[in-house]
Formats: sequence, C-alpha cells, structure tokens
Amino acid sequence: MNRVITSIAVSFVFAFLVGGANAAQEWKIDKDHSALRFSVKHIVTPVVGGFDEFTGMIRFDPNDLENSSIDITVNVSSINTGIKQRDDHLRSADFFEAEKYPEMRFVSKKITDLKNNRYEANGKMTIKQVTKNLALIFTATGEADHPSPKMECTVVGGLVGQTSLKRLDYQVGNGQFFQMGIVGDEVSIELFVEMLRPKADCK
Repeated sequence: MNRVITSIAVSFVFAFLVGGANAAQEWKIDKDHSALRFSVKHIVTPVVGGFDEFTGMIRFDPNDLENSSIDITVNVSSINTGIKQRDDHLRSADFFEAEKYPEMRFVSKKITDLKNNRYEANGKMTIKQVTKNLALIFTATGEADHPSPKMECTVVGGLVGQTSLKRLDYQVGNGQFFQMGIVGDEVSIELFVEMLRPKADCK
C-alpha cells in the first residue's frame, strides 16, 4: 500500500513540474501604459470613451497557445467619456447599474493563430451577470528588453485588440434610447496593453 501511495505522489509531482515548465509566460499589465476604449453611435456620430481601471492576468507565448490565456476584469464605475453628467448617467440603472454590477469580465477559452502576429482569443464576456461568447482579435506588437536602466531586468510586451458587442444583449439599457435613435446598440472596443515580466537569469 505504501508503495502505491508513493508512486501516486511521485506521479503527481512529476505532472505538476512538467505542466509548470510548459506553461506560457505570465505577464503583468502595465496600467500606466495601457488603455481600454470604446465607441458607440450617438444619433449620427460615434462618441468615444473608456474605462480607466482594469486589471488582469495574461499568459501569452506564440509558441504555446494551448497554455496561453487572457483574463481581464474592468471596474465599471471607472467609465470616462470626458463629461461627468454623461458618465453618471451611464453608471445609472438606465445603463450599467454600476453599484449593483461593479465589474465586467472577459475570460478567453482558446487562442488561435491567424498568422502575421495576429491572433483570435475566443472566450466569455460577462456584463451585468449576462455571459455570452466573444471573440477578441489582437496583434502581438512584439517583445523587447526594457530600455530604462531602472527596469533592466524586465521584458516588455504588447497587445492591441479589437472586438465589438451589442450592449442590449447584456441588458446595458432597456432599448428605449436605441428605439428613439439616440444611442446605438453596437459598441466597438479597442484594447491597448503594455505588459511586463521579469527577464530570465537577470540579477
């Protein structure tokens, strides 16, 4: 019996170590050099805004897409279109109900290579407890050693992504303003991420 238990334990540790060795690199989002922007039609002209606060975990290695993933959580109250009255309205029950639903989240399930540094992250988007499939198309903008002497043991990477969704599918509004021709349904989204990770074998 002891031999069986020992064998199982050794197998578990081996699998854990092999899995960890093959895992894609984990990156930390550099908040000061990243942005999440959106645009939606107001009558006949798009209005542009963004969310100032979002966090996430990105594992990305173009040579290991099976273990790559994107997980981003957005603080809904950080919405910013440059006009306080409009932002307060967007936080209200007419749209996001930010006090009741303070976060929205995208979690990828699979990342596919589209060639020429372009990728598709298919996953789930959750807004106001409504979850639907979403595809994020993104470009990997490269990797480089950080040029600042203060960051000499840091590698910098970048992602630029685009997607779109229909806000009414997520109950962001009841359709009143859409039917009146004031606010559109389809929302275009742009994601600009600069990300950091420690440089291997650097002291």
